[in-house]
Amino acid sequence: MAYSLNDPYRLYRYVLRANALLCGLGLGLLLLGQPHWATDLLGWPMPRQSLWPVRLGGAGLAGMGLLFLDLATQPVIRGRSSLVVIACNALLAGVVLTAYLTGDLVPTAPVGIGVLLILFLSQLVCVVLPVTYLGENLKP
Repeated sequence: MAYSLNDPYRLYRYVLRANALLCGLGLGLLLLGQPHWATDLLGWPMPRQSLWPVRLGGAGLAGMGLLFLDLATQPVIRGRSSLVVIACNALLAGVVLTAYLTGDLVPTAPVGIGVLLILFLSQLVCVVLPVTYLGENLKP
């Protein structure tokens, strides 16, 4: 049923895959593997000697992307899994919004602002969309 035309989770699966590939694996592996190049490209002010938080964030995003790709292949997406998706994305969106409101993103290059805007909007979609599926699937 996961790949049929009458799949009730089709939109949810597309959003999970897009979020996993763009934000999770895309940005995560970039930050994990090439933190110097990524911070220079995005214009994030980061001292060269302390790039381990960037690598740690990249590892976390890559892990989240793998989790979302695995969840998108499940025949039925359970309510508890949707709660995990909502929590992960709400926390990441909150971090980006807090960084913006406190002025931490002021020296960021236009490419970095674009990446963070795409990240933020993708996180918001992944927070709001699973709420519509929670009512029918929250039962154990």
